[in-house]
Amino acid sequence: MAPEVVATATRGKVEDTVFLVLPTITPAHTLVLTLLSILPAVYIVVKNPTYRGFLMSLVLCGYGSFMFGWHVHEKAILLVIIPLGLLAQESLPLSRTFLLVSAAGHFGLFPLLTTPAETPIKVLLTLIHFLVACYFLLWNRAGRFHTLETLYLWGFGVLQALTTLYDLFPFATRYPFLPLMLTSIFCAVGVAYSWVRLCVLALRKEKA
Repeated sequence: MAPEVVATATRGKVEDTVFLVLPTITPAHTLVLTLLSILPAVYIVVKNPTYRGFLMSLVLCGYGSFMFGWHVHEKAILLVIIPLGLLAQESLPLSRTFLLVSAAGHFGLFPLLTTPAETPIKVLLTLIHFLVACYFLLWNRAGRFHTLETLYLWGFGVLQALTTLYDLFPFATRYPFLPLMLTSIFCAVGVAYSWVRLCVLALRKEKA
């Protein structure tokens, strides 16, 4: 395969890509994975056909379609964050789950605002939103993050500093895709972790 064809996977364009080493994912694969991922949501809404059950299943369906869908845009994480915000005040575990996916989801949108003038605005607004949400949903109720979760959240600051100053590194021109790749992977960890947490919390609630 020609190098220019391989390089298209890092350009951020919506297009079909054939990999040299990794297996090629088809729409059929993502359809099966998405259907399997929303099974907990189906179970919840059937077991508990209430407003809360519907809202929880809606959030889990949003997670499934975002994580396993075909050509999903970064902004689709808002389909998880917004309805989950309506459940976040129910308990401290739900609050922590919301705050983690909110941090990862919003930070994952940062690469969409590319100019240097936008950097302080997006960082400041996101930080204010996160701190206010933490105060009302967690700290004001004597809650706190686990140690690993706290370290993960501090990692956003480190990652933001690295991506902002990346052009100063000598290898920046050789690996222009590295900031976006690191952002995607780091945010994916938070989204996947919060999805697993929410599935466990939701199923425990329904079985209780």
